[in-house]
Amino acid sequence: HNIEGATRDAASVEIIDFQLARLVRECKDVLDVTGLHSTYSRVMGMAKNILAWLRDKSNVYKFQEATMHSSIWPTPEASLTSVLEQLGFTEVSVSQLELDCNILEEDAKNPKLVNRYKSHSPQVFHLSGPSLRLIKSLVLVLKRICPAVSSFKDDYRLARIRNFPLGNSTLSESANLSSATNTLALWAMSPGILFSELSQKCRSIVLTSGTLSPLSSYASELRTEFASSLEANHVISPDRFLAMCIQCGPSGNLLEGKYANVNEQTYQDDIGHAVASIAAKCPDGMLVFVPSYSLLRKLIARWKETGEMDSISRHKKMFIESQGDSNYSFARLLAQYK
Repeated sequence: HNIEGATRDAASVEIIDFQLARLVRECKDVLDVTGLHSTYSRVMGMAKNILAWLRDKSNVYKFQEATMHSSIWPTPEASLTSVLEQLGFTEVSVSQLELDCNILEEDAKNPKLVNRYKSHSPQVFHLSGPSLRLIKSLVLVLKRICPAVSSFKDDYRLARIRNFPLGNSTLSESANLSSATNTLALWAMSPGILFSELSQKCRSIVLTSGTLSPLSSYASELRTEFASSLEANHVISPDRFLAMCIQCGPSGNLLEGKYANVNEQTYQDDIGHAVASIAAKCPDGMLVFVPSYSLLRKLIARWKETGEMDSISRHKKMFIESQGDSNYSFARLLAQYK
């Protein structure tokens, strides 16, 4: 259904500092036991470099919230390429990392190494599956960004994120830093990055949905030319359909469902007034969506407190979907509605 979001997520990568620390430990374990080729040394050096960049106590973050600080590139002062080069990622080094990744995967598949790894010996002769997936995911993203001639470079954002646990406001700054988790993120901003690659490798791709229109802009966003397309007529006649945006509630406040607004009682009250007003004038049924179950719970609690639930219920019988409902519970709710 959400092909844009799915393809953006698949073309992105997020790496947390504890994953890098595990990769460093595993590389060191292999080197201590085998003393083999420089592949593990190079990968360990790469992980250490990112880890130091993430955990540097002198890091300054542009965006600061209660539990999260972050900086995002490119900026007017620093390009995405310059930050990646600071981390040691260039077209040459990424090509080498890809070769190293192939060697690491072969080591993991080597029956002799695998058998020894599965024995009762505590010695480790190759990297774990999570560490291998981390390196492979990073390589796949960097291959799209680092080449000197890259059509995707402008479609990525790099973020350095520091998350603090909730409830640590009384701790010292040094204690807060030690309990924080640090993340390197490379976010794909366009679904066309991955989808255009898929379209070149697949013989046929069929996309069907009731919400793809207009098809031209959708194809442009996916950076794919579709040889055949069909846009059927709407099942509802134009005289029975009206699409409109309600900007303000009855009190005149903007109905902007931003994170900063949804906890405000004025916002919750105006949403309730609007729903109640529409319910009073709408002759038949209504279907009301909100962005999350968390917000739904907040709205219902507030409307019960203010009496708005009673106002809505005077005009419509309400059926509320609960988070985590089983198929049986949802089917029973539908049966009650019918």
